[in-house]
Amino acid sequence: MRARNHNGPGREDPPRKMPVHAPPGPVPTLAELADQHVTELRVWCGAWPQRCFHRGVVRLDLFPPGETIVQASRRLVCTKCGLIGGYAQPHWPS
Repeated sequence: MRARNHNGPGREDPPRKMPVHAPPGPVPTLAELADQHVTELRVWCGAWPQRCFHRGVVRLDLFPPGETIVQASRRLVCTKCGLIGGYAQPHWPS
């Protein structure tokens, strides 16, 4: 059985359109997230080689309102392994 030649004579694929991507907007501050009814951050440990995988939920009001999630993530301290820095994302209300 022969393989089909999809690009054989007489067959042309239509030109592909390049996706249009807008540049990302500014990172919201924790105060802006609070305005959107976010009250908590889901956080987890960034200690990959140690495989800590510790995770939890932290109240948003523990951080200065002018910080972004990236800045707050750098100040997180894992209560299990002691690593400084972790990952955080908004814990959206359901």
